[in-house]
Amino acid sequence: MKILKIILILLGIALTLLLSFTAMLPSYLKIEREIVIYTPENYPYQIIKNLKSWNQWFPSLKMDHNINIYYNSNKQSTLFWNSSNPNVGKGSIIVIKKIPQHLIITNINLQNDKSGKLIFKIIRKSNYCLLKLEFATEMTFFEKWMGFFLDTVISPTLEKSLEDIKSISEYQFNADKK
Repeated sequence: MKILKIILILLGIALTLLLSFTAMLPSYLKIEREIVIYTPENYPYQIIKNLKSWNQWFPSLKMDHNINIYYNSNKQSTLFWNSSNPNVGKGSIIVIKKIPQHLIITNINLQNDKSGKLIFKIIRKSNYCLLKLEFATEMTFFEKWMGFFLDTVISPTLEKSLEDIKSISEYQFNADKK
């Protein structure tokens, strides 16, 4: 009986420490990647701004060739998708702010009721532009532990998106020069 009491006290202390540590973890996750693109800033800006081109570079939309994509460009540009592929599922992207040639902020909503922001910043340099892509989301108390692993899961998607935007931008730029 005495051993059981000690075990329960130790478990209580461990649980208290775990909950206290979790409470101190950040509840906001921000992952940022960037890439150099050798074009004027209007090339990547137009590719990102045009939601109808997202299926050319956004990995989730490229994953399923039978995906259903719908667009709504009334007050806000919105893209909806629905896929039978469980890795894609359904979701939406809503453009919430644009500063021509410099900034596009979107809300992204996924099927598991998880949402976040994709923020695209375009910075003009002398003979290239720098494209920064940021994913930001709020995390619940229990999701905070996932923050340690999300960077390794989300970063390859962000990097692939940037590489594809770069490739399309530079291809279009070179084709326009001819």
